[in-house]
Amino acid sequence: MDLLHIPEKDTVGNLIEEWLSSDSLRLAFPEVLEDPFETDTGRRRTHRLYIRGFTALLFYLVFLVADYHMVPDIFRIALVVRLGIVLPCSVIYRNSFFIS
Repeated sequence: MDLLHIPEKDTVGNLIEEWLSSDSLRLAFPEVLEDPFETDTGRRRTHRLYIRGFTALLFYLVFLVADYHMVPDIFRIALVVRLGIVLPCSVIYRNSFFIS
């Protein structure tokens, strides 16, 4: 596996200027810039996304308390939907997405 070539600062500036002046509709920099960026920040961003997703899932489950107090007549349905459908689907999705 080859080590990534990180361009010099003046080359980076030139590549960015060239990319900005082009009519590219692509939402990524050229590979020579994008690859080192992904290598440097990818693991940290993935970890943050995992933690924030877990936090959001916990907040979602806390709403069971509101369901219990505000709509007690359909609490069982909310319980089944939240714990029996949404939670397992979320866990499966998160584990398949973040497995690597």
